[in-house]
Amino acid sequence: MSASLALPPAKVSPLSVLIQTQLRTTPRPPPPGTSLAGKTAVVTGSSSGLGRAASEQLLALGLSHLIMGVRDSARGEREAAALRAKYPKARVDVWTIEQESFDSVRAFAARCAHETDRLDMAILNAAFATPEWTVTADGHEAMLQVNYLSTALLALLLLPILKLSSTRHTSGPGRLTIVGSNLSLTERFPPTDKDPLLRWLDDARVHNPKGSSFGVAAAQHRQVTAKILGLMLVQKLGEHVDPDAVVVNTVDPGMVKGTKVGRRLPLLAKAFVWVVFALLARTLEQGAWTYVDAVAVQGRETHGGFLVNWALHPFHPDMYTAEGRATTERVWQETLRELAFADVAGALEAVRKGSGEGEGAS
Repeated sequence: MSASLALPPAKVSPLSVLIQTQLRTTPRPPPPGTSLAGKTAVVTGSSSGLGRAASEQLLALGLSHLIMGVRDSARGEREAAALRAKYPKARVDVWTIEQESFDSVRAFAARCAHETDRLDMAILNAAFATPEWTVTADGHEAMLQVNYLSTALLALLLLPILKLSSTRHTSGPGRLTIVGSNLSLTERFPPTDKDPLLRWLDDARVHNPKGSSFGVAAAQHRQVTAKILGLMLVQKLGEHVDPDAVVVNTVDPGMVKGTKVGRRLPLLAKAFVWVVFALLARTLEQGAWTYVDAVAVQGRETHGGFLVNWALHPFHPDMYTAEGRATTERVWQETLRELAFADVAGALEAVRKGSGEGEGAS
């Protein structure tokens, strides 16, 4: 059962979310005594911003092996060198993953299965926004692929690896945290009458009929729509995955300074964002605390749930309606079909309740 779906729906607005998250909640670090000694973690999007900050916090808690999933290996190595110098007892690896390529995602998951003796936790943090309409080599609009489809693919492929490691090392369930956004609670819900929805979202004739540029508002809508799809994904994983094998949740870090998500926005939009963030945003350290809390502190009670301000929060209000539930189920089935080339159904079967020991991914 999805933890957040078990909560009653909440009435939210952009203003109420902003006030609660940025003004009324005191950020809190991991509890004293939290130890990750002996454990291995993957953090994607870890060469900068929140991913980099979370990586350092995991090492500060005694993590033995960090796998940094990055697009730019040179930059990743520079950041890894600083972390190795600060935490010389830990092993820090830099592995390339490009989420605009399904092949790259599959190769990364295969390395997780075959090039380390354990994997205890994963934070899937990679994301980006761009005002340009870009189609990947896999045929998908880039923001949809990076922010949703490739994230879903990596999550599904990592599940049996996390389970297998927890079984071999009797370390409790594996942990998988997908980074979400509280903006997804107030964004308009994807249409319920589009079938298949993912192909409709990919259709340039519908969403970008006049050229190669979205515009800033449309780009933000696309990015947040992908986050709503991420909520749907976590809800369905909560229903299908055995929490004694892997605990899956999603977390909102709040508005945080120093991230690179809007790096491709026009200059004027960047200036506006900078002013708002300078006044209201959390620090990178405070935002990263939410990641560590979700993946290392919170327990089975968050399985299939959405964490906002260090506590479970209801999903998007439309996910509680009959139409929204039907759309969630349809997106889930479309996702499994879209990613069937990687045998995600087999990976999912390995972590269902009552299943045998997982075999990893290849």
